[in-house]
Amino acid sequence: MSALRAVGWLARADLLERLRRSSTLAVLAFVLLAAWLVHTGVLGIEVGGWRGVYDSAWVGMAMTLVVTTMLGLLGFYLVKDPITRDRRTGVGQILAATPMSNGAYLVGKWLSSTGVLLALLAVLAVAALAMQVAHGEASLQPGRLALPLVLVAGPALALVAAAAILFESIPWLRGGAGNVLWFFLFALGLWAGFEIGNGPAAGLDPFGAGIFIPSLRASVAAIDPAYDGDIVIGSGAYNPVLRTFSWPGIHWTAGLVASRVALVALAAGVALLPSFWFDRFDAPAAPARRRSARWASRREPFVRLADRLGIVGAELRMMLAGQPGWWLLVLVGLALAGLGRPEAIVGSWIWPLVAWSGLGCRAEREGTLPLLLSTPGGVWRPVLAAWGAGALLAAVAGAGYLVRSAGDPAALAAFAAGCALVPALALACGTWSGGPRLFEAVWLPVWYVGPLNRAPGLDIVRTRSPVVISAWLLAASVLLALAVAGRARARRTGRGA
Repeated sequence: MSALRAVGWLARADLLERLRRSSTLAVLAFVLLAAWLVHTGVLGIEVGGWRGVYDSAWVGMAMTLVVTTMLGLLGFYLVKDPITRDRRTGVGQILAATPMSNGAYLVGKWLSSTGVLLALLAVLAVAALAMQVAHGEASLQPGRLALPLVLVAGPALALVAAAAILFESIPWLRGGAGNVLWFFLFALGLWAGFEIGNGPAAGLDPFGAGIFIPSLRASVAAIDPAYDGDIVIGSGAYNPVLRTFSWPGIHWTAGLVASRVALVALAAGVALLPSFWFDRFDAPAAPARRRSARWASRREPFVRLADRLGIVGAELRMMLAGQPGWWLLVLVGLALAGLGRPEAIVGSWIWPLVAWSGLGCRAEREGTLPLLLSTPGGVWRPVLAAWGAGALLAAVAGAGYLVRSAGDPAALAAFAAGCALVPALALACGTWSGGPRLFEAVWLPVWYVGPLNRAPGLDIVRTRSPVVISAWLLAASVLLALAVAGRARARRTGRGA
């Protein structure tokens, strides 16, 4: 089998398998929701009190920015697992026995990951066409609408897929640490796109802000001398109060197109880079982590506490068992810091991310789910126990804040809602996706926008609104019901949800 044919065979087989996963459908539903919000004006672009006429150039640009931001972030978590999955299922060892080179294997995985993201992009392109027809503000020009999706979103998604391959090939970036790092690198990349402006490197902005924003500002400045350069991405796209202007779109020069092609070449290089150290699945199993007696003694109080809590304690003990001693020390430090600084609760509710992300999917990944489902109460009892353990971990992490807020009933209610919601979200995501990444992809941006940046309605830490607190408690109940339904589905189908 030639190298090219091997790459094609691997990419095709992997792509077809991954398109059938429930996690792919979940991400598709999320990005389609984002497209609907663009259509209704909840998400969009406002340029100093102006919005563009909904013609093909404007709709293509708006949908491209939705794809590169929403799908660029979530897509990483969606496709970051092909190597780990091959390692876990034994497929990797079979492939290692073939003449296929490391480079061919990694390129095949990159192509399949890119294919998954491009399939989602194709669905959104159809949604963009329907959006323009529904608004009826201008005649449809499919070519003008598709160009930004192909030339901006396509290379961006190829680079996201390559980053996922790179992270998965580096042991310490393979798990939760890499997922958290990607979130902040992604945010940094978006910020850099705004700062690039219309300089010579604008075409190399992966996510497209550096390409579109200078043109948008120049178009409005030409018709509004009072325009101060303000631009908002995220709201106001179809507000009838806003004035409208006709945006001419991007002039796709040869240099701009070449810069986008260069990004695809860069993505291929990033995907190939791990071939220099890839272990080809023949590395010996990692030895059990040797912990000193000092770490063991510091863990012992947690173990004794867990042993007294029955099945909830068993779940808590499993959550703590995979964490190193220094992780527990930081957890305790954050809890104590809340006594002096209430703001410490913000860090307390992101630090247990990796522990929470295992809820709902640990049994499936460890092969114990069939045994668990065969026990009395195997559908709902383990779900409630895991939720209780996750809520207890949230309470322990925020213990200092809890003590400090003892005299504030509204603060205690918000704290309780947060403790209920986060593990419920982790359970629902883990149960239906079968892995930890969906929860990490959802909770990281919620935490960033809400507790960290104090967005109203999402800042469950500081809110005192009974309506918001009730809404979060209701959301926790719905998510728990979804987790139970996922377990019921697993029992009915005889496999993990």
